[in-house]
Amino acid sequence: MKMENEFRVTIDLKNTALAMNRAAVAEDFDAARYWATRIAKQSARCGQLEIEAAALRVLLFLGPSGSEPTRGFGKAMFELAELLIRFGERVPHSNSRADSYPFN
Repeated sequence: MKMENEFRVTIDLKNTALAMNRAAVAEDFDAARYWATRIAKQSARCGQLEIEAAALRVLLFLGPSGSEPTRGFGKAMFELAELLIRFGERVPHSNSRADSYPFN
């Protein structure tokens, strides 16, 4: 993946994770499931299989649509966030616009 694409993917994944976390805090678990699914698909498309697996773990703990999450979903979300942070640290910023993003 080219550096510019990696940068865009990193920002998109982190923004999606932020939306997932906000939904979970608001106890909108169906929205959290949507965002976790999106993270899994995005990361699979760019070959980030460890991130995909972590997003799938989040989905496992969130359970089926309409249900309450099971014990451990917060830890799974934290582990996903840690992976996204590490992924973002590996991707060099392509230009000075990087400083304008809130996740840097």
